[in-house]
Amino acid sequence: MEVFVQNQQVHDFFKRGGASNRQDRDGLIGQVTCNVFEPNEDLRLALCHTIKCLVDSIMRMNAAGILEPYYLELIMALQTSLKDPFPEVKIAASHRLAQLLRIPQFELGAKYFATGLARAVLPNCRNRNTAVVVAAMD
Repeated sequence: MEVFVQNQQVHDFFKRGGASNRQDRDGLIGQVTCNVFEPNEDLRLALCHTIKCLVDSIMRMNAAGILEPYYLELIMALQTSLKDPFPEVKIAASHRLAQLLRIPQFELGAKYFATGLARAVLPNCRNRNTAVVVAAMD
């Protein structure tokens, strides 16, 4: 089983039964927080819905190549929305990422983001809101 760790020595110590802090929670007190530059959560949610409408209309026209120059920006915008404190934004971003990564033309490009996206979605898998956890597992 392939396990991605930041510090191999601490991970080996943990495998031998030693007590250590979880790497995803190391140095944090309480929940994972992030700086939100847009204070209005409705606008952040509208960004996710705008990306959904964009991707849906492009796929309806069978013109996925139009999104290629913007693929990196779409992935990064949705990945930053995964750490939003508003749970509906997390859910919408998870659904949009799943939708974007399932486009067959972008499967080769998606593998470059796999590790980073997995690390970004991991805190959502431990969220207290069940809808966030279900969306993250999608």
